[in-house]
Amino acid sequence: MKIKRNRIIIDKTANSVFVQVVDISGKTVLGKKYKFESGKKPVESAKEFGVNFGGLMIKSIGKSPYYYDRKNKVYHGSIKTFAEGLREAGIEI
Repeated sequence: MKIKRNRIIIDKTANSVFVQVVDISGKTVLGKKYKFESGKKPVESAKEFGVNFGGLMIKSIGKSPYYYDRKNKVYHGSIKTFAEGLREAGIEI
């Protein structure tokens, strides 16, 4: 039996991250594109974005826990630090 959860979908390019929050019915509730800051490492920028996205946006939706969908990307670098930022913000994934 598969448990249905709301999803956080992340997609990454060389200089930006796009994140969507999708509810159980498949409707996109929230989406945001974040371009990495120049002068900072993408890993540091992704973690800050994760904390901000989790703290300010996802908590306002209030549905937890979430399934972290990384679209077959390796759990490494910016993908990993974004998830750590979400966890620091109190989001259960």
